[in-house]
Amino acid sequence: VLHVGSHLGSGFDEGLERAHTLGAPRLESMMFMGSAGIAIEKRRAEDALALMKKSLLIEREVGNLLRVRIALGGIARVLSMMGEAEPAARLLACSDALGRRSPATSPGFRRGERTKLWPCFASSSTKTS
Repeated sequence: VLHVGSHLGSGFDEGLERAHTLGAPRLESMMFMGSAGIAIEKRRAEDALALMKKSLLIEREVGNLLRVRIALGGIARVLSMMGEAEPAARLLACSDALGRRSPATSPGFRRGERTKLWPCFASSSTKTS
């Protein structure tokens, strides 16, 4: 059972467990992303950051470049809320670099494989895993 936090409610945990059981990682990711948005609105930066990171890791694994970029932007937003402007800016730069590579020129993303783009995260002091 994947429990993210009691502040999101048992309905969230049930939905997440069901998505996991069904083998629907993209649904799991969308649930994490939506819940992160709620956490941001409630000014729960640490919760939002944890949820965004989970979404990022799933989208990276399935190779959804657009959602990876969205998650990076969300993480950057949360980091800026936490007063971490420099790591936020680096993540936005990584997101921008990913956007410059279209799926047509990134066959690894089409197949859901990891690509050589991920080292850009290594220069950030904020780990995304």
